[in-house]
Amino acid sequence: SSAASDVYKRQEYPGQPVFSDPKKYRIFSETILKFLIGVGLLSVLLYLISLFDIYYFIELAGLLYLLGLVTFYVAGIVFSLWFYKAYSNLETINDVKLEYSKKWSILGFFIPFANIFVPYQIAEDIVHYSFTEDIKSSLKLDLPSVIAWWSLFLFFHLMPFAYLILFPPTNTNIILSNSVFFALHATVLVIGAYKTLELVNYVTMAQKYRYENTEPKNVYSRKAVCPSCDTELRTKTAKQCPSCLLSWHNPDNPIYINTKEEWLTSV
Repeated sequence: SSAASDVYKRQEYPGQPVFSDPKKYRIFSETILKFLIGVGLLSVLLYLISLFDIYYFIELAGLLYLLGLVTFYVAGIVFSLWFYKAYSNLETINDVKLEYSKKWSILGFFIPFANIFVPYQIAEDIVHYSFTEDIKSSLKLDLPSVIAWWSLFLFFHLMPFAYLILFPPTNTNIILSNSVFFALHATVLVIGAYKTLELVNYVTMAQKYRYENTEPKNVYSRKAVCPSCDTELRTKTAKQCPSCLLSWHNPDNPIYINTKEEWLTSV
């Protein structure tokens, strides 16, 4: 009875978790993050030049800084879509029960208070469950990297409040303090974008590798296999194996067609 049930469960059914390659969103995220890094670095350079009483480029630096902020939030939208795909795939590649529902991989960035810790916990699960032991040592992405990534994200948002406290608008060296702050803020933005790019690339690579090397590809994959010999079936709804000729048209009584022998008594 349990074996017959296992045969049935290996077939695809409506709503089952399936693997969705996050490559498309990785490409979009990678493109916009690289642009963000370039804009941020140029902004930092111009602000540093302004510290030496050279104010010719400070207006351009400010425009680049604003462009960097806009790009940051656009990148955040694209990244959240990748984040959703990567988190959803954990059910497929590792058969793991998710701590949060999949919608929290997006909502977690926007709901107050929850956005302090939920994205970090989801990212921690993504990294932990996406990597197999044989590739963890070859890729430089681990829990400390996730902590650094999220710390930079939080620090980036807290810096303006700290600046207003330390350097109020009445400060006599307002131009100097502004240049220092914007240079530091843009630096944090650049480093954070780089860490995000690292996260996106490594996790996408790891999930693709893990999926391609998962055997047998059973109910959690679109590539259904025979429950007896693990041969890949011709269609997702097949009821007969082309290799060992096991038939489970009747899930309660699977038989080998060539011998009419009941599978339950032969294993």
